[in-house]
Amino acid sequence: MIPDKSQNWAVKNNRIYYDYYTKIPVVTISNDDIWVIIQNTKIRKPIISMINKLNKENINFLFKSPLIIFDHLHTEDQKHKLNIESYISCIMYDDKFFRELNKIGFDYSKNLTSYIIKYSCYEIFQSVYKPFQKEALSKNIDFYTNKEYYNIKDEILRDYIISLERDVKINMIL
Repeated sequence: MIPDKSQNWAVKNNRIYYDYYTKIPVVTISNDDIWVIIQNTKIRKPIISMINKLNKENINFLFKSPLIIFDHLHTEDQKHKLNIESYISCIMYDDKFFRELNKIGFDYSKNLTSYIIKYSCYEIFQSVYKPFQKEALSKNIDFYTNKEYYNIKDEILRDYIISLERDVKINMIL
């Protein structure tokens, strides 16, 4: 599963780490599930290469929040809420991550839908998604020039966030 022959990768206790000053978990395997730990860090490229490798080999995986490394510390609802927040915030606040996922042809909304279907947590998704959607639609006003600017400047990303709920519903039907 390791995407390249670099010496920076390490495997220990059902986890794959990337060594960037310290070993940072990238993939964890538990109960036959493969979880890519999604985070906005300096190791964006290794995470993208791992996603690309898993996607090319048709290995099913889901994303996991870095806040849930120890599953037993959270209730099921807390885990789902944190994971869905990570799904949305990673692309919303890191447009480079979003563009790189699109570049490799990864269907992010389909992966999110797989998570929602597997854990039957659509209601949690809706409650987490609404504030993100509201923020994506919000604007700031520059009083000196009297112009309005969206909080998310990238129009493609903004449209993606706004239509994410619709995409999830469509994927749930298909």
